[in-house]
Amino acid sequence: MQKLSIIIVNWNSGDYLRNCVNSVFASNGFSTGEIEIIIVDNASVDDSCNFAVSNDRIVLIRNENNVGFAKACNIGVSSAKAKYILLLNPDTKLNPDTLSLSLDFLISNPEYSVLGIKQINSKGQVQRSCCRIPNFRTAFNAFTGLYKLSETLFPSFKMIEWSHDESRIVDHVIGSFMMMQKSLWQDFEGMDEDYFLYYEDIDFSARLSYSHKKIYYWAGTEIYHEGGGTSDRIKSQRLYYSIQSRLIYVQKHFKGIRKAGLKLTIYFIEPFIRMSMSLIRLNFKSLVEIFKAYIRLLIPGRS
Repeated sequence: MQKLSIIIVNWNSGDYLRNCVNSVFASNGFSTGEIEIIIVDNASVDDSCNFAVSNDRIVLIRNENNVGFAKACNIGVSSAKAKYILLLNPDTKLNPDTLSLSLDFLISNPEYSVLGIKQINSKGQVQRSCCRIPNFRTAFNAFTGLYKLSETLFPSFKMIEWSHDESRIVDHVIGSFMMMQKSLWQDFEGMDEDYFLYYEDIDFSARLSYSHKKIYYWAGTEIYHEGGGTSDRIKSQRLYYSIQSRLIYVQKHFKGIRKAGLKLTIYFIEPFIRMSMSLIRLNFKSLVEIFKAYIRLLIPGRS
């Protein structure tokens, strides 16, 4: 009987995906039939999924088009057979005991609806990945970058002031490792497919929070997370999707003058700050990427 279905959304991940899957296969505490790996490929043009075609331990779902992260997650979970599911990024690698420890912890603590764990980045540092549910002040400080000047004076919804070395209840754990019961996912209708990339996981956590579900960050085990992954190679597109998703999040979760204020911030204040910083640093490549992202946002159909 399968205990856990692992959903990995892939888009041109190259060797990241193979390394991630191999780390799953090397996990302790699971027999062959207890883990199900579901790879949802968003029309990759590289050969990153080729190794999975003939592997009977992997369910490979190929989308004809890149449908985005949220929809791909929903497609993957809809095929999951286990009681528990895990969203896992392809640019992660598990320790041998990560899965067994994490699943045992979640089963033993049913008061927690979602579990996230410690993530180590490419510099060997603990990734400060948890968030608060954004309010107007913390969203404004994050969107404008003010929090980088002083987290005390300009707090962000990003919990960068906390070392992430201890376990605690949080509002949000990053979607690169998000474990829960499949029934919870179904009850909350999964990821909102209005988001193509970014903020879909925060939106999901926000909806859980509104229903008083508990999300837990557990420092008792860890994974390696490269961060950025394939999107790091398409920075202007990544920025565009980030801006687009923030606008969608603001539209869905804020009202009245706060909604209007944050939208004005995203459209006018944020690009001015980004471009000014690029000019100060004489980073003209970044300036071009910012310009291309906002042109695409303001003139639909332009790339």
